[in-house]
Amino acid sequence: MKRRIQCRIASEQAGIPLLDFLASRFPYHARDEWAARVAEGLAQVNGAVVGTEHVLASDDVLEYIAHDATEPMVDMNLQVIHEDGDIMVIDKPPNLPCHPAGSYFNHTLWAELRRRFGIESPAFVNRLDRETSGLVVVAKNDRAAKSCRTQFARRRVKKGYVVLVEGRFPDTLEACGNLVPDPAFGIHKRRLFLPESEVAATPMSERDPPKGPRRSSGGWSTTRGSVWLRRFPIPDGSTRFAPRFIPSGFPL
Repeated sequence: MKRRIQCRIASEQAGIPLLDFLASRFPYHARDEWAARVAEGLAQVNGAVVGTEHVLASDDVLEYIAHDATEPMVDMNLQVIHEDGDIMVIDKPPNLPCHPAGSYFNHTLWAELRRRFGIESPAFVNRLDRETSGLVVVAKNDRAAKSCRTQFARRRVKKGYVVLVEGRFPDTLEACGNLVPDPAFGIHKRRLFLPESEVAATPMSERDPPKGPRRSSGGWSTTRGSVWLRRFPIPDGSTRFAPRFIPSGFPL
């Protein structure tokens, strides 16, 4: 499938040259790579081929035709747990994004559902991060998507999580601090948990809303020096286990 990425220029982005906007907004290509793509006509404004110095205006439609983009390798070893005329339940492996985003398009669960199962517009009722394995509910039509999402919104669906950590996990684990960008990874959404004592050194603009104290608990069972943790009722609804557990001495 060819990937065509569109975005509409907001009023605060007006007046920025095309190349400057592309290089800052979509950093998965270097500046010189974007310049080459603009020259090839792969980045167009309002359906027209323009130069790198073209100044963007409010409400311009920028389209990028990513026909030759190299995508990172992923794990496509997914399994169908349930299927009927309205929904599919997929056992998603780790290292597989659900939605197209950033460097991923054809290497996504969305694209694979269209390619392998012929679902024209797969609608994810729930979503898991790329690194997370687990069950994903996929609606095949608008009616099913609306019905399933209503059930999730009204909390008629019970969700559980299982995490394998090293060491003997306590009955409860409390964490008080903030989630901040993790400079060790090239993924801008990756977060690192900082305890309260270290939060003051982080600029306010880089912090997520305060997290704490938060309690993580649930059933657990030990195997070969590791612990399978289950359920985790967390008051703020966050499922970012790694940023909380790793600094507390329990690597995943």
